[in-house]
Amino acid sequence: MGRDVTLAIGCTTDEMMAFMLGDAELWSFDEDGLQRRAHELIGADGAKVVAAYRAVRPEESPTSLWIAIATDAQMRIPHVRIAEAKLKGGGSAPYMYLFAWGHPDPTGRVRSPHGLDMPYFFDNLDKAPAADGPHAGPLARATSGSLAALARTGRPVRRRRHRPQGPRSSPRRGPPVPPRRATTAPHRPS
Repeated sequence: MGRDVTLAIGCTTDEMMAFMLGDAELWSFDEDGLQRRAHELIGADGAKVVAAYRAVRPEESPTSLWIAIATDAQMRIPHVRIAEAKLKGGGSAPYMYLFAWGHPDPTGRVRSPHGLDMPYFFDNLDKAPAADGPHAGPLARATSGSLAALARTGRPVRRRRHRPQGPRSSPRRGPPVPPRRATTAPHRPS
């Protein structure tokens, strides 16, 4: 990737769940099933990884831990590594996102699987009826607007359509109003 190409990269919070739905035991396996799956994905360090996740998420089910471990191993961490390499290479800094809006899984927990972010980023909600709802319009405007701003300006911050010229305060209006923060602040890896 070119030094001056701005990169936007990210994933959903539960990316890998979409690829696990064919697992008939996904919502019912126990700790042994988690250990077996982690060993198959990660290898000899599978048990250590499960222990580390369990230490910070003690109340999580084996399924929830498995989705988190697989998502981090196969999506989130590789995305962070790409962003870190982009930073190390200099030039235009990357922008990262984590899309967390979703639907309830069979246990009632809200999850955001692979691809759920795309109807919002590309504002094509009409192609994805599952993405529709009272949240859809504002979320699509925010995400697609940020992506369009990134393409136009190299920054995922949208400008207001109309901004009055001149000072931001007057004797009648009171003190200056601080500028509003963007609704989609980028996450930059450290």
